[in-house]
Amino acid sequence: GIASPPEQVAEIRRAAETAGKDGADQQEQVARKWAAQLSSESDPLLRLEIVRAASVFQTPTTGWILRTAIKDAETDVRIAACRALGSRRCPDSANLLGEVVLSDVDADVRLAAVKALGETGDRAAAAPLGKALDDRDAAMQYYAVDSLRRVTGQDYGNDLGRWRQYLAGETPSPAPSQSVAERLKKVF
Repeated sequence: GIASPPEQVAEIRRAAETAGKDGADQQEQVARKWAAQLSSESDPLLRLEIVRAASVFQTPTTGWILRTAIKDAETDVRIAACRALGSRRCPDSANLLGEVVLSDVDADVRLAAVKALGETGDRAAAAPLGKALDDRDAAMQYYAVDSLRRVTGQDYGNDLGRWRQYLAGETPSPAPSQSVAERLKKVF
């Protein structure tokens, strides 16, 4: 009686739904089971499902699951861990996601971490987001600016120079004014 991967996925989802309706003790018990499974699971799809299911729990073991998953060999598992860390708003989420922005080798994972940093609402996210501004990838810069807006409450448009000034503790120069013709050109 070994369950097939689809059966295991269904079981993980059922356990998440059931434990989500129960108290913290039941969630912790389920999270411990998943943590043990995550450590020995060779199937990346099952590891991904564990991360997704556990992400809604607020238990110490869930934190361990996400810290482990953020270093997983599989890109999709790391991306799911980034998203979960952003939505959970744990005290160490910004630090963990910041490490991913600075060190992960996969651009999609770093991009997920930059987006998730904006979800944390933590001002500590500003430093790694400032590093993301220096990335050559325009998408990375765009999402870094978007996340900076959310964590700082400031808006310097898409002007990377002004954002860099702000992050350096300087007062950003005022935005250049646009003529009516330039504003209309953007509309059309």
